Amino acid sequence: MTAIAIIVGSTRPGRRADRVARVFVTPEYNHATSAVLKNAIDFLYLEWNNKSAGFVGYGAAGGTRAVEHLRLVMGKLQVADVRAQLGLSLFADFTGDEFTPAKHQEQLAGSMLDQVVGWPTELPAGDPDGQTDLAAGLDVRGTIVPKGPGRSGGFSGFVLLSSGLPDGKAGGGGLSALPGLLRDAEVDSVVVAGIATDVCVSATARDARRLGYPVTIPLPATAFVHAHPDGDDAALAELREAGVTITE
Repeated sequence: MTAIAIIVGSTRPGRRADRVARVFVTPEYNHATSAVLKNAIDFLYLEWNNKSAGFVGYGAAGGTRAVEHLRLVMGKLQVADVRAQLGLSLFADFTGDEFTPAKHQEQLAGSMLDQVVGWPTELPAGDPDGQTDLAAGLDVRGTIVPKGPGRSGGFSGFVLLSSGLPDGKAGGGGLSALPGLLRDAEVDSVVVAGIATDVCVSATARDARRLGYPVTIPLPATAFVHAHPDGDDAALAELREAGVTITE
């Protein structure tokens, strides 16, 4: 069973950091979230890292601009925010001080929660000895490029996240060693394989394309964790749109 924390403004370091998902409930003030909630979010950092998050906004326009404001903040906090959200109108979903949501809001809330709990929060630990069974005879040993400490690492092999390190200190962030290794080796194309097709493989392939490399993903040498809200085919379609070649 997935545990979800509902955040409405009061947080402190270490509070329910074991929860794997977050739902932020925010009003809208002057096209932004409330000062109380923003202050609570800013008070923490590591407790937010590598979790999924959904949003419930409320206001005259459903809190949509406050949610967009929070989405920008989530990127800095290394939080994976889902696409679906719940927007509650002060005019249509409340009668005086009573909460009387319109019928369609239940379906929207369900969609948001399904996406939040469907996000991959426990990824495989890796295969340092090269004994992968993704493809027969494939030896994955060689140069190891860290992308962050343990399960606090990022998704893309090109990015070293400034997550908490084992000694409790913060990492420096920025690019990993991978771009420099590719440049020094005069690599002219990139093949990305591994786990998961729709998370780390996807993020690495996209970043390689941004750097100008032709990129191929051999699908039999990857595995999905079914993270995309519209399914595996939609994840592959978006990779193709980004210029990545998918081989079956």
